[in-house]
Amino acid sequence: AVLAIEDSGDFNPYYHSVQDVRAYCNEDYATACARAVVGTLARLAGVGGSEPIVETLTLETSSDQLVPGDLFSLQVALKADIRKKLDFYLIMESLYGVSTLYPGGDTRDGIEKVYASAPYAVAPVTVSIWNALPVSAGIAGEFIFTAVATQAGRIPPVSGTAEITSHTPYVLAYARRVVTVR
Repeated sequence: AVLAIEDSGDFNPYYHSVQDVRAYCNEDYATACARAVVGTLARLAGVGGSEPIVETLTLETSSDQLVPGDLFSLQVALKADIRKKLDFYLIMESLYGVSTLYPGGDTRDGIEKVYASAPYAVAPVTVSIWNALPVSAGIAGEFIFTAVATQAGRIPPVSGTAEITSHTPYVLAYARRVVTVR
């Protein structure tokens, strides 16, 4: 939202009177307000000079319903080109806690950046995180896997995957998959 009005620091004493003529207009301020409004409208409309960012990030799983002993695979796929440096997070949340996933199946407690992209990447790019790993005996429940792309150097202010939405600060794209182990 943009609210283009005068504030107490730049108030025109002739505001809303018959003496409120162009001679009393702060042209620099009016120009800045017009640029903010036009830029906001262009960004919301998806036009203008804004650089493409990640539009589609997907999480692909071998199955959403598993039992111990099943082989499980998890991949992250980038479906659109990027022209900015981004950071990526891969998060698993369950009754057992919140962990960061690393390619090859390693995990670490908490939410950490997995990798940073090059300033330019051409889609499609697919990263295999877990490939045909057996589901361990003795675990059960719902596992929420979330892949997140953020502005480089910006950490989303979240403690779990439920807090990640399209309105979460710095989150440019995310994908979520729920897998149930019975």
